[in-house]
Amino acid sequence: MPFEGAIPKFLKEENLVCVTPDDYGYWEIKDKALAKVAGFHGVISNMNMLHRLIVRFFTGRADRRRNTWGRRAPGVKNWQPPLQLKEQK
Repeated sequence: MPFEGAIPKFLKEENLVCVTPDDYGYWEIKDKALAKVAGFHGVISNMNMLHRLIVRFFTGRADRRRNTWGRRAPGVKNWQPPLQLKEQK
């Protein structure tokens, strides 16, 4: 799916949290390989870090272990994610 098609109409681009295949954890070897073969869009829901982001968003939990992060959308200068995140470059 092209990036432009993935942007929801109800969010500003400054609020988007982007992830890449590089955000798969060390032990997510099968998912990394599958993303290379089948494409990232189809297996993004398997990403452990993405699950942690969702739980933090709905529960309001802090990131005590510092194991959630994100990236700003391309072209966004003033990133305002919906929760406190460390920005990956």
